[in-house]
Amino acid sequence: MNKVTKAEIVKAIKRGSDNSGSYGSYFQINGKVGIKVIAFDDKCDFKSIEALKQSRVYEDAVKEGKMLKEASKRSRMVAKFYSLETFKVFGYWQVGIVMEHIDGILLSDYCDKDEDAEDYDVRDNIVEMLLRKMRKVKVYIHDQNSSNFIRQGRRWRIIDFSPLWVKVSKLPA
Repeated sequence: MNKVTKAEIVKAIKRGSDNSGSYGSYFQINGKVGIKVIAFDDKCDFKSIEALKQSRVYEDAVKEGKMLKEASKRSRMVAKFYSLETFKVFGYWQVGIVMEHIDGILLSDYCDKDEDAEDYDVRDNIVEMLLRKMRKVKVYIHDQNSSNFIRQGRRWRIIDFSPLWVKVSKLPA
């Protein structure tokens, strides 16, 4: 596992976001590790760690972390989960999921260069193939945003496990 310090997390956040979505922002910490800071509806400014740990933001971060951890055990296509971290930055407490940093090209950039119909067909076929592979290991992804998939070398990887859009079912005994 790749350990990072709270100081490294705060430094990465102060450097700025590498990618933002409606459910959080991603920051690269180093060449192998990144963090998704969980936030939604601009509700991420907690004055105490107790307030953070009693919030829906924290609850959803725990859920997402557990799903990412389980899904990454089932498939190499999923970014590896390292830890759930709380930290104080800019005077407020926040929570983030420390995970494997996957360097590559987003599917949205890979296929949508010219925005022609053929690019959309290619993108849709890649997404369907990835979702089919994940369903085989009982991981159901309902967010088919092409920014959630990255081409790393010769293979595709999945990076977003927001609890609103993903379900990880138990495997049969």
